Amino acid sequence: AASLVSRRWIFSLDADEVATPELVTAIKSLPENQLYAAFSIPRKNIIFKKIINYTNWDPNGLIRLYDETRASWQGLVHESIVTDSAVEKLYDPIIHYNYQTVEQFMQKQNDYSTKQAEEIIAQKSDFSLIKFVLLPLVDFLRRYVLHTGFLDGWHGFFLSYLMVIYHLSVWIKVWQKKSLSSSS
Repeated sequence: AASLVSRRWIFSLDADEVATPELVTAIKSLPENQLYAAFSIPRKNIIFKKIINYTNWDPNGLIRLYDETRASWQGLVHESIVTDSAVEKLYDPIIHYNYQTVEQFMQKQNDYSTKQAEEIIAQKSDFSLIKFVLLPLVDFLRRYVLHTGFLDGWHGFFLSYLMVIYHLSVWIKVWQKKSLSSSS
């Protein structure tokens, strides 16, 4: 869609995101000629009908306002905007109505884990028992303890645990794909 835009500056929102009135005002007040190639914007994530403040859910924001001549989209899973130029932060958030139910979360994570497994295989990375066991455990501890997911209550615990399941799914899919291709 970015290729169809007729202006240099693009403000990108997903279908489940809304700009706050304060963010719209902040963007409108920016001068057209910018030193910066892009702006990082924080997101307030609403997951299972609760704002998630911890659990490492986009704590630093994402680039969503950018000069299309100096930045571009990259990536297969959770695409992101990349630039070699300076990025500035805006402080008013985007509201992200992320996952409303556990079922919706699991369905999306299944799709994401398949894409991430394909990326891992394309990078010639192999399945290993260490990655299978340690990466999910480390991610749980990082989200729940280091990033204080426990402050999000049960939501933080369940999100941290659901991400363990996500990482296990990724590595099981890598293993399955490698096993199937080596047995053919």
